[in-house]
Amino acid sequence: MERAALLERLEAEMERLSACPDIDQRIIRHYELMEQHYLGRPLFYKSILKYDRFMVVLSLLAHYYCEPFPSLSRVKEFCERRGYLSKNSLESYFAFFLISGYMDVSDHPDDRRLRIYTPSARAMTETVKIISAYYFPALGIIDESSLERRVDEPTVRHSFRNFQKVLDANFTLEMLVPESRWLMNRDGGHMVMLALFCDALQTQSLTGTGRKVSTYAQLSSRLSVSSTHLIRMVKEGEKAGYFKVCKNAVEITDSFMALARRMMIANFAITLVNIGNGEAEH
Repeated sequence: MERAALLERLEAEMERLSACPDIDQRIIRHYELMEQHYLGRPLFYKSILKYDRFMVVLSLLAHYYCEPFPSLSRVKEFCERRGYLSKNSLESYFAFFLISGYMDVSDHPDDRRLRIYTPSARAMTETVKIISAYYFPALGIIDESSLERRVDEPTVRHSFRNFQKVLDANFTLEMLVPESRWLMNRDGGHMVMLALFCDALQTQSLTGTGRKVSTYAQLSSRLSVSSTHLIRMVKEGEKAGYFKVCKNAVEITDSFMALARRMMIANFAITLVNIGNGEAEH
């Protein structure tokens, strides 16, 4: 797909999703699905859901499905160029995946200086969970059946083959919604954003006014991130007009709600374009 055509399709999906009357319910269901996985392994997900680290994970999977002999050095060079992590941090991150059983590494058949990698079955199980948590809510499947639905292996394969085009064109979340990076590039960033957004919706539906959310201590316990981490984030967001601080609780502004909604609409659009492109190739 040409770059201009890809952008046109992403923008069309974002516009269509923006007009969906149940978009907030789709975001809530995505959060509920992600929370199932996050709560089971909070330290793991807190780490990989920091934006730059998550982009490294997605880059590994995209290169894996697009190359006959995916090499770690090629992914490292790509991620360094994009500024996701430093060379040393990437080496440490790859070592973590290897030691933790998420990746197998072997010598390249034609060049023993290169290391080729394969995601393990354990890694692919987590991958299927995450893609499913985006895909089915993006489609509008938000009933109880979405709790058990999973995408199949061909869908995963074609999704990442098409995501490589998104990466090459640089139409990732931070490009589509530039102001998202300050919030997402933190430990557990994606889940912190969702927790604040969903808490605010729940509070407003119960009280009819205001959007005060859980206290720092409650959010910290729920998301396995420190209160200090959350306080620092809220102070930064307060300067930008996203939050109002009310003693130990946070009040969410319309600006934050609009930002979180735009971020999730962009994420859903990328997911639908990736899988929509791939469906024809099954």
